[in-house]
Amino acid sequence: MQEALGKVDPLMIKAVGPMAGGSRMGSLCGALQAGVLTLGMLYGTEGEKLSSQEALVESFQPVIHFYREFEKAFGSRNCPEIIHADLSNPEERKKWVERGGLEECARLCGRTVRILFGVIRGKEDKG
Repeated sequence: MQEALGKVDPLMIKAVGPMAGGSRMGSLCGALQAGVLTLGMLYGTEGEKLSSQEALVESFQPVIHFYREFEKAFGSRNCPEIIHADLSNPEERKKWVERGGLEECARLCGRTVRILFGVIRGKEDKG
């Protein structure tokens, strides 16, 4: 995502690593969280607007749209519900890997990027 947007930040890449697999806590999909961070990088409030409630609420709009599109595509926001495995459980994780889970997640990440870029295009088209 960052390379395509021309905003590569090695610290951000490092920071999102523990989000993979719902952080092994049955939490939000890491691809979803990375997309939200990307939208924040692009449309989040900064500088003088940090204290503006209106600017903050406006920054939520592409994120809300992204959440809705993601959930429509995958049926959930939570990693275990999407991949049908609890990655914190070693047996389930092993079965998930054996059935092609890593490739499945790679495809999910690709679809998520396409969803994200659709949201970005929509936001840019609206101005």
